[in-house]
Amino acid sequence: MNILFKRTYLLAISLILLNSQNLFSQEQLNLELIESNINWFFTDFVGDKPGIVVSVMKQGDIIFNKAYGYSNIESKEKMTVNKAFNLAALSKSFTSVAILKLEEKNKLSLEDNLTDIFKDFPEYGKRVKIKNLLNHTSGLKNYNSDQVKSNKEVLDFLKTQDSLDFEPNTKQKYSNTDYSLLAQIIEKESRKSYKDYLNKIFFKKYSMENIFLTENILTELVAMPYYKEDKEYLPKTVLSNIYGEQGIYTNTSDYLKWVSFLLKEKIISSENINKMFSLKDLNELAANNSYAYGWVIMQRNGEKYFWHGGADFGYSNLVLYLPDYDLTVLLLSNKNDGNNYLKIAIDIAKQFEKDLKL
Repeated sequence: MNILFKRTYLLAISLILLNSQNLFSQEQLNLELIESNINWFFTDFVGDKPGIVVSVMKQGDIIFNKAYGYSNIESKEKMTVNKAFNLAALSKSFTSVAILKLEEKNKLSLEDNLTDIFKDFPEYGKRVKIKNLLNHTSGLKNYNSDQVKSNKEVLDFLKTQDSLDFEPNTKQKYSNTDYSLLAQIIEKESRKSYKDYLNKIFFKKYSMENIFLTENILTELVAMPYYKEDKEYLPKTVLSNIYGEQGIYTNTSDYLKWVSFLLKEKIISSENINKMFSLKDLNELAANNSYAYGWVIMQRNGEKYFWHGGADFGYSNLVLYLPDYDLTVLLLSNKNDGNNYLKIAIDIAKQFEKDLKL
């Protein structure tokens, strides 16, 4: 009886182990297939071309992180997942969250207008509220980057104007002026520089060790930016001193750490998270507009998806967040040649979520 029991027991254990191995092999095969499919999306990054880092985060864990192409074509330095990129317009998320953090500390109200903050601002500033800057419904005139070279010059430019392009909250028009002005509001109400405030409340607190601003650029950590001219990629480093709307550098790991802490409501309150991912402040504009507090908010086939792109200074980036799946796709690249990264990010998301209907 004991011998029969032992044989049955051993046979059962063997079957369990065999099934576990088959399951493990199948999972490995699926991951290999997913990677193979993702590789196909980036065949344009093979050879002597600028590169990209592709990262996928699920429920706070990075489940895919891979580099393609070159960080520096001239020196033949291959791209790595540790390389930093100018986030370009993805920097706006940090600015909007900093504003919401100041609101939580009662340093400002989103209902404050520009003359409440800048006492010598022209009369038209009374009609522009902070929340209008956050969702690009301010009507402020956009600055010319060939003529305006700093945040102070952006403010000086606005002070020479006597009107808006449209009445606040009647239209939505993407404008870098809005977020440059938000950065200056952060400085005025926190009594710290934009850099020092972000360092104190975000970067140091959440151990984001590979993040810095243009003024502190660490060139050895940064992927060389490239522009395509006459079918050739040429290195071209352009540094802008206008911040708030761009100018934050980091790698995929630290950016996804930021997104993870943000979505877990560790950085700002759940109420403010809802503001960030909502269009309710746009009222009747909400049906036709989709920008809210540093993210583009959209829905298709019943699927919500939040994203933001940034293409400037020789970099092209995109972040896509799918709230119903708690899945984030991040693309950071060192070339600026017009790829449809939103479509690519959605295609990557479908590799992990087969039921996605986008």
